[in-house]
Amino acid sequence: RNYIPHSTSPISTQYAMPQDKPTVQHDQKAMEKFLKMETWDVKEVGEYISSLGFKDISEIFMAHKIDGSLLPSIGKAEMKEMGVKVVGDRLKFLKINNKNKVLARRVWRNKVIWEGEEFREGPCGDMLPFGFPYCCWTGVPDKYKVTNTKFTALMKTYHEDGYFPCLTDKTIQANNFDLTTVNDVDYSEEVLGACTCCDVAASKVMISTNRGEMTTLVLKKGMAKEVSEIIQNAVEENTLREASNPNPAVME
Repeated sequence: RNYIPHSTSPISTQYAMPQDKPTVQHDQKAMEKFLKMETWDVKEVGEYISSLGFKDISEIFMAHKIDGSLLPSIGKAEMKEMGVKVVGDRLKFLKINNKNKVLARRVWRNKVIWEGEEFREGPCGDMLPFGFPYCCWTGVPDKYKVTNTKFTALMKTYHEDGYFPCLTDKTIQANNFDLTTVNDVDYSEEVLGACTCCDVAASKVMISTNRGEMTTLVLKKGMAKEVSEIIQNAVEENTLREASNPNPAVME
């Protein structure tokens, strides 16, 4: 088998991604509340702000049609532009709304934009399971997941003293890295040899980082181009966001 490589232009990355703090139950509840907040209409946002003790600001926000999706983006400049003149109220509200900014950032960071699993061709043109008839020795395929900021590959390692991987203890190892470190995404499509009746083509996505790391995703035929574009677009979007606001958790 031969692979026909398809190179894409290197992706320049300059900004390091700050690490998330450990998620606790309180954070999960706050996240669930925020996700509901994102769907609020203008009236619901107004009621929320009024319940915080900012009735005047509530009326201003409703007049400017600020809904739940826009609320986290409100900063000092927007408050001034909308005419919130009382400095004390403005500062108090921004302090509260900064929590919404942090949650919005976390939701965006953890949003899954693609996930799949390693393609392992089975016999008879993949009509039978991989490793057939000794499937128990093969274990399970690697799992891939891409969020807006991170790539993760979950790989299972089986104990060497076990005869049957599916029945023995195993360790799940996560290989992950921030997309801000990615500097190249390439893909290749497999070209079949003469035995096309009992063979299945595969494709690969190769990801390399500026730290010298490289990960290869083995996928079904025809998937590599689409997946490589998803990852490349995520890298570029993530880099642009970091460039425009390298420390989003800090209140404006």
